[in-house]
Amino acid sequence: MSTHATYAAYPTRTIVPHESFLAYAPRGPGVMCALFYFPAERDIYGWWIGSAGGEFLPAYFLLKDFFSTDGNHCYTTRGGDLYGGWHYDYEREQPALAEPLAGDDAPRHLLEELQHEFCREWLYFADDPAAAAEIAESERYGFPVQPVNIQRRKLARFDTHDAVWTYASSKADANVIDYLRQRWPLDYRLE
Repeated sequence: MSTHATYAAYPTRTIVPHESFLAYAPRGPGVMCALFYFPAERDIYGWWIGSAGGEFLPAYFLLKDFFSTDGNHCYTTRGGDLYGGWHYDYEREQPALAEPLAGDDAPRHLLEELQHEFCREWLYFADDPAAAAEIAESERYGFPVQPVNIQRRKLARFDTHDAVWTYASSKADANVIDYLRQRWPLDYRLE
């Protein structure tokens, strides 16, 4: 399967390349993290959701100047509020910013569309009435049903050799994933 999504807002079909990574603990909290990202010149934009102390935290992120030596920033939104600006910089010891930083409209619209497509392709949410069949399928196979879940048919694509199963798209950069895991507030961290 392709690691590309269709950006439906364009009148003609435009393919937007992006990479994805998911980590799943089938005998624990379920989704440890699910994320996608795409590069934009010196920056990387993306979205994640994952387990943090029993809750599931979403955030859009901007890895500012990731492809430069000018000093990086790991900016995130407050939850799923893409249009409220960047509220956190996880390069800082105290990540909350005094004032949110404004973002560019073009990447925000693209992030929103890709987040919708990524969720439709990979995830289901327990509070979605349309997820009843997916919930029944997960329960039948003994997988935890949490507020956020990976579609059971997608689990066949995961590396299942460890306690936490993982999937990375073919061109996912381990440096990007490790960079996020050292900074984000999710339980799936590099220590």
